[in-house]
Amino acid sequence: MQTAAALWNHVREHDLCPGAQSLDEWRQVSWIKVRIKGKAVPLFPVVGYREALHLHDVHHLVTGYSTRFSGELDLAVWEVFSGGCQRHLFMWIDRLFVTLFGFVFQPRRSWRAATRGLRSRNAYGMRIDNVLALDVDELSRRLLPRP
Repeated sequence: MQTAAALWNHVREHDLCPGAQSLDEWRQVSWIKVRIKGKAVPLFPVVGYREALHLHDVHHLVTGYSTRFSGELDLAVWEVFSGGCQRHLFMWIDRLFVTLFGFVFQPRRSWRAATRGLRSRNAYGMRIDNVLALDVDELSRRLLPRP
């Protein structure tokens, strides 16, 4: 499956962008919104790191880490240890903070994510359009270690 289609399925399945009707529309949002009592409520602006957030969601697809709290901690650790956030300064700040939080509150899981990350690469050095054009299996082969 093409990464773009898989990402759109992921966005819809996890209700990451209430109200978006397409992947292109989701890619243009200015605010991260959450659904509270059925209403989409703006949580924080996507200033300076929209592309990084989209790559982050692609990482969920590739790694299999969930969008639940513990999975977000795992993914942050994996992202830092698999090469960091490259040119995405705001994402660096966020990921380092969340990684520290992960090692404090779930040290064993974070250690596993870190060692997996050290054997991996992430997509932060790639352009989102190039990533979305790839097949998910091909992207996984490029980024993840062989078992």
